[in-house]
Amino acid sequence: MNQIISWLMDVETAAHVLYYEGANYFKEDAKFSEFLLEMSEDEAFHYQTIKNINDLITSSGIKYISGVKIDDNIKTRVLNPLKFKLELLHKKTLTKHDMYGCLISTEFSEWNDIFIYVINSVIKQKIALQIIPAKIQKHLVKLEHFFKSDDNLKGYYHELLNIPKFWNYRILVVEDDKTISALLRSVLGIKYPMIDVAENGEEAYKLFENNYYDAIICDIDMPIMTGIEFYNKIKPMKCFDNDSFIFLTGGVHDSFFEENKLKHVSKPFSLQNLLDEVEKILI
Repeated sequence: MNQIISWLMDVETAAHVLYYEGANYFKEDAKFSEFLLEMSEDEAFHYQTIKNINDLITSSGIKYISGVKIDDNIKTRVLNPLKFKLELLHKKTLTKHDMYGCLISTEFSEWNDIFIYVINSVIKQKIALQIIPAKIQKHLVKLEHFFKSDDNLKGYYHELLNIPKFWNYRILVVEDDKTISALLRSVLGIKYPMIDVAENGEEAYKLFENNYYDAIICDIDMPIMTGIEFYNKIKPMKCFDNDSFIFLTGGVHDSFFEENKLKHVSKPFSLQNLLDEVEKILI
């Protein structure tokens, strides 16, 4: 497993450098440059993730023996295109279509499958690590969103749709009004079928202990445990992402929202507005 992880770290580094330098190389196209910079940040996150897993394996004393071996021809097939594109960039002959093709081909390469294999090998031991495949799925969604936004790039978008999803978004709705929670489960479930519902913060906390949620929609005024109490309880946990939280509020809590940099939607809320906020989180 250590050899696979070491190779993955090399690939993530190569991708990060290519996208980072590409952001400056294509700086005249502000939209593309900004997108490449975001891709480079994602690869830096992937690198740090795989490094953390390596550290976890080392410190835990648990032996992770890989059931597969990555052959040299696969290693070369994945890493060489990244190196070649970087050489073209340094020669100032790299085109946008070269970079578009690279972004697509890397998503279809064995690199991502092997990355997920390593994650899944370790995730059985640590529930908190569910955040990793969730964030990697968001990386793919960013690519889809970028190519979908330009009619001239729709061909690349349709190629990306052929990549199987390795993480299904999971949303938690915390609401004591059963009519509202039923509506949200139904509407959100059209696009995101994995919806969990809790009637108060205490129920929500029990669910949160055993699952990673890509988005949490939470009422404030509830019996047993309020939304603010639930938020404060899960905020210190490693698998919590502050940007994934949306409060539904009928009262005045502006100072709390501002202090914690939280999204919130006032009741009675616009259903479309709420759906848009969820979409922003997942993209």
